[in-house]
Amino acid sequence: MRRRRSAPSDDLSGEVSRILSSEGFAKSAALSQLLGFLSEQNAKPSGGPTSEYAIAQDLLGRGADFDPKADPIVRVQARRLREALDSYYEENPGPLRLRLPPRSYDLELIRANTGPRWPRWVRRIGPPVGALIATVMIGAAGYATFFRQVNDAYPVIKILSVQNLTGDDSLGLFEQGLQRQLASDLQKFGRFRVLIASQSSPAIQEDYTLRSSLLELDQELDLAVRLETGDDDELVYGDRFRGPVLGQDYYETIRAISRTISGQIAGQGGPLVRREDASTSEVVVQEASVIPRMGVGREVFRCVVLKDRFFDNYEPEEFVRAYRCFERVLSDIGNDPVALTSWGTLIAHAVPAFKLMQTAKLPPDILWEEEAVTETARSIVERFPNSADAFLLLGSVQNAQGRLREAEISLRQSVELNPGNSTGHAVLSYLYLSQERFTASIGSAEEAIKLSADPQSFMFLPILVASIALGDERKAIDAGRSYTQKRTGDVATVVELIVARLENDRSATDRLSSLVREMSDPAMHFAVFLKGEQTKEALQQVLPEVDFDAI
Repeated sequence: MRRRRSAPSDDLSGEVSRILSSEGFAKSAALSQLLGFLSEQNAKPSGGPTSEYAIAQDLLGRGADFDPKADPIVRVQARRLREALDSYYEENPGPLRLRLPPRSYDLELIRANTGPRWPRWVRRIGPPVGALIATVMIGAAGYATFFRQVNDAYPVIKILSVQNLTGDDSLGLFEQGLQRQLASDLQKFGRFRVLIASQSSPAIQEDYTLRSSLLELDQELDLAVRLETGDDDELVYGDRFRGPVLGQDYYETIRAISRTISGQIAGQGGPLVRREDASTSEVVVQEASVIPRMGVGREVFRCVVLKDRFFDNYEPEEFVRAYRCFERVLSDIGNDPVALTSWGTLIAHAVPAFKLMQTAKLPPDILWEEEAVTETARSIVERFPNSADAFLLLGSVQNAQGRLREAEISLRQSVELNPGNSTGHAVLSYLYLSQERFTASIGSAEEAIKLSADPQSFMFLPILVASIALGDERKAIDAGRSYTQKRTGDVATVVELIVARLENDRSATDRLSSLVREMSDPAMHFAVFLKGEQTKEALQQVLPEVDFDAI
């Protein structure tokens, strides 16, 4: 079957070029890339109808296991393109009209109806429309273009070769393998420029140096690791790995160690982020930083650090500080997936309907609407299909919307792209909790904690709730105590009450119960994963003071 065409290819290509140069399409990388791809397909002399699989795999980077029933990304993008073409011709009427027919992915050029039409009002996307446009603006032409994954002003980590102290000169395979695997895994986070020592250039001064010493490698492994500042060798991170060798060719051992090291060093709330966040004053931060660079790039990285700080405590003032920081640099982060996903994560928390935080405490001008944030998350994934953080953001948004099957696909893609990212495992544990897959939720949360040098409080909450649902009071108590050691505020008070009730501490239960009853909406703190009746019933038993049916 041959593709039907309603006009010569030159005419169609010319119309596509005019549309792509219009203001609306110039601001949307995703729509421009899809239109360009379909135009190229149309120009092929003997091709059949363009398929959903071709778009998913050749344009959007989906794998051979793409399932259109579970992942509707192509249909969603086609619908958006049809709407965008309608908007274009309402503002730019002419004798010809490009259209994408329903249930088809082949462009047609037809003679337009020149009769009068009422204007179509586009949906309102919230006050920060300019920020959204900056987020999804096109950075370069062509759907296959991949941008630099790390900003030049981000920290430089130089990885030295492994120092072999075993006396066995035959272990070069392990030495080189670990050095290269560490470089690969650290680079996946996108927050650092990673240099292998033999490849470093004298023109680039490292900010941090990662050293490792192999003390034993036979049936057992003994490896010491140190991360130091590049200028004065100050210790930033150190660990020692002892245990059995997992594979005869050492790869399994190398992979497991590298994933843990990279996760603990580069993960959200890790030692490098905390070092960069040594001061709350912008001027002092720049002076105290080990990074000698200044300018826009340095400020962008600082905004990423402020976003991470917010996730330590979920305090509204920390959110506002990170948000305002990004507002100043939005026009400069179009090619930076780490900064874009950090911004996207912030605005997702500013959607009242998602109930990810107490948005009532935020200034009205920084509240976002669900559809605008969803659009942002999709656009970032389309532009950076190899970014684990992009899929993490999209999956988080889908989970908040209750689209659990789609969320699982996105979050598992994120974890597959970067298995060392503790945040990916943590968010996946929330998704499993939403699905009432309690054992899987605990397993993902525990993996997140293992990969974290200093686990953040939100990683313990799925273990607490899932353990309550499974009837494992001991595990629930331990998770609750770990949570309250790191957090204060209303959520911590609710968790303290759960622990007190599980421990039959009547005095503490009475005191905390009265505090919870005075809260305006304590159930809101559990809304993000409270999507099943079994979870709701389990929480209701330990928190009779809270009305979970109101969620």
